[in-house]
Amino acid sequence: KYYRSFSDAIDQQGFVNIDGVAYDRASPDLKGNTKTMNGQYDIVLFNTNTILLIDVKRKAHISDIEKLLKHKTTFPKLFRAYKDFKIVLGLACDYFYDELIQEAKQHGIYLFQEQAGKLEILLP
Repeated sequence: KYYRSFSDAIDQQGFVNIDGVAYDRASPDLKGNTKTMNGQYDIVLFNTNTILLIDVKRKAHISDIEKLLKHKTTFPKLFRAYKDFKIVLGLACDYFYDELIQEAKQHGIYLFQEQAGKLEILLP
């Protein structure tokens, strides 16, 4: 459902604006691997110099933040064409508790929720 929200916005407007950055392409379930590492990214939003990696969880836990932070180092190694891009992180879930919200803010991670069919973004 989250991917559909992003792709619908891109189809309708040509981009989705998140904190002043216009992402004009979305990719679901992107996978990459090398001999020494692999990675799976639930939703990836692209623009000309920034990538937003979004993990989608049914129920997010504070331990998901650590896993998400590793994406910043693995993604550019798995997808060399994007090694010079700025990488931003996001977490999409139906419910966030206070401790998780505070931890995400500390690390500059965007939080995404759907409320009444509308995508809401909690800025870090």
